[in-house]
Formats: sequence, structure tokens, C-alpha cells
Amino acid sequence: MSFPQRGYDTIFHYNMRSSMGSSLYKSLRGVDQEEHRKLAKNNEFLRTDAMIYMAFHLVACCVAILTSLPSFWYVYFHAIITLAVTAIVIYNGAKRYTYYITKLYSRMMEEALNEVALEADP
Repeated sequence: MSFPQRGYDTIFHYNMRSSMGSSLYKSLRGVDQEEHRKLAKNNEFLRTDAMIYMAFHLVACCVAILTSLPSFWYVYFHAIITLAVTAIVIYNGAKRYTYYITKLYSRMMEEALNEVALEADP
């Protein structure tokens, strides 16, 4: 929990600063996005947050272990799991690409145009 203060980042802190941490805080703790931003800025997460994160990690590991044997035994089950993971990866990639194209570049272009407009306006 104290690694960020010593100059090191952890996967817990990285994930808690992301949208996953924001949604966890919103759903489990009832904290709004602005409050989460303040906590994330200084990595002021509680040990309870780390325990909740590790509980989710435990569940995800158990699910992975439980799906490994059926994937080994049944080709069709393995194909379904593979297709589902592939679909999720494609969806997340498309969502990120859409963000880059529509929001990020639009905002950058607006800022550049505003700078040009300010320089041209005496």
C-alpha cells in the first residue's frame, strides 16, 4: 500500500486509478467520480479497497481454474470460451479506437483551433 509513496507503482493502484476503480468505488462504496479522482490522484486507497480487489481477483482465478478442465476435455467448450474472449477483446479494442477517433482527437483539434483563434485575434 505504501509503494506509490516510495516511487513504485503497483497493479492494484494502476487498476484502481482506472475506470475499473471508479466503477468499483461507485457501486461498492457509493463514491462519485470526482471523489474517486481525488483519491486516485494521491493513491489514497484503503486497505479495505485492496481486500475487495483481491477478493475479485480470487473469484476470477477460481473461474479460470474451473474452466481449464472443461476446455481441455471438450473441444466445443474451448471454442466457445475462445470465441467469447476474442469477442470481448475486439469490443474493447473497438471502444478504445472509437474513443481515440471521436473524443480524443476532436478535443485536441478544438484546442489547436482555439490556440490559432487566440493568436489571430489581436
